[in-house]
Amino acid sequence: MRATKEAAGLGFETATRLLNESGIAARVLWESLLLPVLGIRPAGALHLPGELPDAGEVARSTGQLFTERVNLGSGHGTFPARLFLDKVLFSAYRLVLPPAVYRSKLAEMSLNDTLRDAPSYRAHLDWAKALGLHVYQVSARANAREIFFYTSHSTKRDLDKATALRHRIRRRSLRQLDTTKVRTFMVYPEEMSPEYVGLMGKILGYPDCCIAAYIRDRRGDIFYPELRAAGQLGVKGDGGQPTPTVDHPYAYFVRNFVPCRPDCPEATALGRKAASALQEMDPRLGRAYLDGLLRNRGAIERAPTLIARREKAIALHLGRAAEQEQAEKTTAADTEEEKP
Repeated sequence: MRATKEAAGLGFETATRLLNESGIAARVLWESLLLPVLGIRPAGALHLPGELPDAGEVARSTGQLFTERVNLGSGHGTFPARLFLDKVLFSAYRLVLPPAVYRSKLAEMSLNDTLRDAPSYRAHLDWAKALGLHVYQVSARANAREIFFYTSHSTKRDLDKATALRHRIRRRSLRQLDTTKVRTFMVYPEEMSPEYVGLMGKILGYPDCCIAAYIRDRRGDIFYPELRAAGQLGVKGDGGQPTPTVDHPYAYFVRNFVPCRPDCPEATALGRKAASALQEMDPRLGRAYLDGLLRNRGAIERAPTLIARREKAIALHLGRAAEQEQAEKTTAADTEEEKP
């Protein structure tokens, strides 16, 4: 049964405690936790460790733990007796698993153990329980995890279906690796699947028209729908045609969402409904949510610059790799010519 404002005990006191919670980023608070509780969207998402307030510290701790475990498995260095069983375990993994799978397993174990001890991670789970939300966790890749907060059993079924679909797509992608694709879609091939994108859009409460536009972009020549959305806002660089000026940001009702257009009626209605519900709960939440909407729109406006910077970095990395490969081929050919 869908959680309600009354059932979750939402009010001034709860709002005050939430606003004072240092373990949850502000926009995660209302977009991922409160909007599902208030019935604005079926589920909210959290990407770990990137969206934790202490993401840098969690990433560093995960990296240190991963390095320690790699060394334990390889037998390098000396370690206290308390790590003997870990050494045996990781050495066994190293013997029976392919190298890439072995390192991936250690990375995932290291992230899981680091998160278990992270106060910010615990804060999200504790608040989900207090607000009457169910929690669904899934590994996005070895060093990243996704958490979904939801209220309905039908959403749980959709999440199970999406997880299974993603696994199938990734297995198929490994067998048919296409190196001409943007690197993002080599890591997350499900993002090119209309079925997967449509299902996740439904889970996260995106309007059908916006989901359809997103899928059209991906099936066409626009790898990044954010470029089309930035163009609609009049940002030069790429994307769609500018639309008439919209004097409000309600269509950008949650972060990481790309509306079909800045004045999308369905997305705007969701943004207004969320703002009204949060304002009723506590005016401070209403004001904070409106500030978040402006930041969501600002992220779209900055997207062309950020995407260009990322593509340049990837091209530079691939260029260096190609140069290294060519140098190795030249050296090998020279060696062959020098043989008597």
